[in-house]
Amino acid sequence: MSVIVGKLPFFNTRTNVIVRGQEVPIKADQIVVWMSLSEGGRGSLDPEPLRFPAIVDTGHTHNFSIQEQQLAEWAGLDSRLLTKLGEIRIGSDRLPLLDVDAWLHPNIPGKRDVATGRSPFCLELDEGIAVYPRAMTAAPRLPLLGLRALRLAGLQLIIDCRKLMVTIRKPYRFWMAL
Repeated sequence: MSVIVGKLPFFNTRTNVIVRGQEVPIKADQIVVWMSLSEGGRGSLDPEPLRFPAIVDTGHTHNFSIQEQQLAEWAGLDSRLLTKLGEIRIGSDRLPLLDVDAWLHPNIPGKRDVATGRSPFCLELDEGIAVYPRAMTAAPRLPLLGLRALRLAGLQLIIDCRKLMVTIRKPYRFWMAL
């Protein structure tokens, strides 16, 4: 078993995180992980990647969603330069699906802080990520990491609501020699 995010706390009160020098409010009971994005298929991430918070949303039925402005400012990617893979519909709006890989950063166990000495885990998202255009006012306030991305990566998500802790890990693999 390989723990990617371990003993990550979430809180039953409002908290804040700092992104590019600005305070970003986190609502009670929101599970926040730190992510980076890269062009799809690169297979690597810059040595000093831009990290930003994303909410783990088990009700989000896509891989990953982000506002176009956050994609540029927080992830350092220009949507106009990314390969479009298709579209999804949100109500009557259509969002582009862009060829981007998402990277999940390990945390310091017991803290929400990134463990800078450990490598991030690549979520190769063959279907891409959904990007909300700047003009769309119904976009989520923060990027959303959907359950589908974790499922497609074969990861386990463990939410301990009593202890207010989350673990995301690769599953155990048992090999029996006969």
